[in-house]
Amino acid sequence: MTIRTVGLRIALLSALCSCTAVTFAAGTAASDGTPDPKAFIELAAQDGMTEVQLGELALRNSKNPHVRQFAQQMIDDHGKANIELVGIAQQKNVIAAKKLDAKHTAMVHDLSTKFGMDFDTAYAKTMEDAHANAIALFERESKGRDPQVSSFAKQMLPVLMAHKHMADELNSVFH
Repeated sequence: MTIRTVGLRIALLSALCSCTAVTFAAGTAASDGTPDPKAFIELAAQDGMTEVQLGELALRNSKNPHVRQFAQQMIDDHGKANIELVGIAQQKNVIAAKKLDAKHTAMVHDLSTKFGMDFDTAYAKTMEDAHANAIALFERESKGRDPQVSSFAKQMLPVLMAHKHMADELNSVFH
């Protein structure tokens, strides 16, 4: 697996986490109301892969040094998180997706058609929204019934909150 592939997977995971948090919160709890660790892993993997792919896209489509720096941070951080999540998934016998689902593929495709200021503006807003959703997803899972998955979610929350703060600042530049 190449570094680029890992980076793409991480970006997707991050984006998917943020995009699917509402879906997860609405329909993936056990009968006792606790989050389903398998569903969390699947959603977090999609979001992480999306974050990495969008970060790589930003490095290609943006000339703005702030956007590029943010994108590289997303690739690095979500890449590491994706690797850790894949390890947890393997231990739990959960098959994490290796490619984006239709929803996340469409998100990447939509942003891939934009360049320059149009791209920067759309990317910044997407990252702001994605990280808000990711925080909700990870906060919910941090209270989950699987200690290993819950620990991963707790560990990632400060990173996601820092990303959200950075995305807020980036988005404010364009609005």
